[in-house]
Amino acid sequence: MGKQVTRPKNIARAEKINIALDMRRKGHQLAEIGEAIGYSVPGVHGLIKAGLKDLYRENAQELFQLELERLDMGLRALMPALEQGDVKAVHALVQVHDRYVKLFQLDKLNSNDTSADAREMFDKFIEAVRGTPTNTEEDDT
Repeated sequence: MGKQVTRPKNIARAEKINIALDMRRKGHQLAEIGEAIGYSVPGVHGLIKAGLKDLYRENAQELFQLELERLDMGLRALMPALEQGDVKAVHALVQVHDRYVKLFQLDKLNSNDTSADAREMFDKFIEAVRGTPTNTEEDDT
């Protein structure tokens, strides 16, 4: 089981991260932020760092999803020509396929690899193909 984000402790921390990021955006010093949320200066720094890391990850995930949607759209557009045997469409399909391989890093998978990273890449690929999440983590409700 993974991190349980719905625990009150985790929710409270997420709220403090949001407050710290908001105050920092408004130009407050770390000491002021710490005083407002009951954290030390190093603690505030850690919260802000964690918040920024989450923002970057969310942006990366959004970019990944956008790129996947573009590839899917390109594939759908090719289908009528592919069904009629258009050779140019086949070449375009190979290019779209290559982009899928790079996006999901399938070219880096080793068939004998059982590492968590390889499994995660494979799960993302299956999730995208199915259009449904493969993550089965339970959350604490």
